[in-house]
Amino acid sequence: MSDEFEDLLKRWLRQRGAADRSTLQALAGNVAGLPPRNRRRQPSNLAAAAAVIVALGLAAFALAPHNGSVSSQVNGPVASGPTAYAGDPRLAACSADVADVDRVFEMVKSRYFPLYFPGWWQGAPELEVDDPALVVIGREQVWPITGAAPGPGQTVDPNAGLGYQMCIAVGTPASFIVHNYGVTHFDRIVPVLSADDLARAQHMDPDVLADPANYPVPERLAACGGITNQVQYVFEARSIDDFPRYFPAAAPLGLVTADEPATIVVYRGIRPDNRGLQSYPPNIHDVCILLGPDPGTAQPVFVSGVDLTGFHVRLDDAAATETPAATPETAAPSTTPEPSPAWVGDPTAALQCDGPPSKFGAGGPQVESIDGRDSSLAVGRYLAEVKKFELVFPTEGFARIETLDSWAVFGYQVGGRTRAVVVARRAPNLVVVPWFVVSVASCDPSEFDPATPLGTKIRIWTDQTDNVVPTTIVREQADCYNATQLEVDGRLFVWDPNPGAAYDPSNLEGTFKTSTRVPASATDTGYRSGSRSLYVAADGSAAYVTSGKNVQRWPHVKGDEVIRIDCN
Repeated sequence: MSDEFEDLLKRWLRQRGAADRSTLQALAGNVAGLPPRNRRRQPSNLAAAAAVIVALGLAAFALAPHNGSVSSQVNGPVASGPTAYAGDPRLAACSADVADVDRVFEMVKSRYFPLYFPGWWQGAPELEVDDPALVVIGREQVWPITGAAPGPGQTVDPNAGLGYQMCIAVGTPASFIVHNYGVTHFDRIVPVLSADDLARAQHMDPDVLADPANYPVPERLAACGGITNQVQYVFEARSIDDFPRYFPAAAPLGLVTADEPATIVVYRGIRPDNRGLQSYPPNIHDVCILLGPDPGTAQPVFVSGVDLTGFHVRLDDAAATETPAATPETAAPSTTPEPSPAWVGDPTAALQCDGPPSKFGAGGPQVESIDGRDSSLAVGRYLAEVKKFELVFPTEGFARIETLDSWAVFGYQVGGRTRAVVVARRAPNLVVVPWFVVSVASCDPSEFDPATPLGTKIRIWTDQTDNVVPTTIVREQADCYNATQLEVDGRLFVWDPNPGAAYDPSNLEGTFKTSTRVPASATDTGYRSGSRSLYVAADGSAAYVTSGKNVQRWPHVKGDEVIRIDCN
């Protein structure tokens, strides 16, 4: 459990006998402060590090209608539920993450997951293996929705809160790795594959991955003529700059806006409104491109005569190969690869701190990009929430460091070294995919540029040699009602310009006082902040902050903790 979330929950339990809606939303938002994915190898007890999301608010502004159902019958009755797999250690392991297990089924091969979950194929390297996998799904329920108001042209899905916890254990009962996907939702799940499905698996890319039938909202493609029997493929491109990678034999595009996301429609030859004008060889096709994050409002760009030789849509799977389907009994076990690079599983790996990283990490509410496609907007929204929740984290100065197909890391640098990072990931279960902030990390705030605004006001202290003191030793931070907290070597002192407004006097060792002298028994700590000096009473009951002839007595807080849910 993250320190931020645990603290918020603790304060709520102590101060509120009854929960109001805003408090519950704040708590729900902090679910993102929990580890976003648990990966566990069985039967060993070692945890495999990774960070994968599909969490609360995933479909807050839906792009497809939700029917709230999970199909349990495709070719006939399908074994599901905990009873059908009683005794399977994979179910036991997933049950630790999924409350109220409702459906359980096995994927013949983990990498066939796009067939079991139509529309989901990007950003799941942990599933790109030949091992079987057990899928465990909790009972559907309504979850709190967080996020901003819908953008232009978007509507709130009345069923957006419907979701269920999902866990996938990749491997055999004898050896497997657990992937916990948190709360998610799919419009359709296929628990068992037909013979035709298995045949399609041999041509997964592009026949399955770009299948028009999996596109959630066909009307958003109206500018390209919609989805008709003349459309062969539809897929989302992270950037139009990747066009040569999708279509390696195609001619250069020419004048299009660089680095724009795009929705690409591939016709079955000549596009419908061009019929009769020319004929194409079998592998030549017309293409319609909708540039921008919202295909429903984009102007179409038609490209004629695109050569589909070598066409594929998966760019994050360079090593995958297609082989005939196998049963769980014949499938050879393999090891689920760890995400790469290291910051995918541990954001602190991208830091370049002078000292140890801060304990701050993945705190604050989850943030989603309104337009659903731009990782920069997701990061911007997260930084806005940093201000709202007054977190000790930079609120500006971030730039993209590295981008993968479904991952992006943004860094804040001081002196050419990365001092804070925000990691975003694209959600896997929608064709028009939103980006989410999944984890953050930072160096100690003493390593930030003093000119950089943070979510809350802090003051940095120095020692007698003018070296910056880490906030783990001395931390001065703004509190509610214009008050201030000062933690020195683990002991908490406070200052309240309006005594009684911010702190209960019964929780303090002494009173607030302003004078012109420091008691002779007080010890000079040697810590300085500008013209201010810091002394501590011999018995530890107070700290004395001096500035010139002005001396403030900051009483010690009993228990070194202030319980507060908010500043209201």
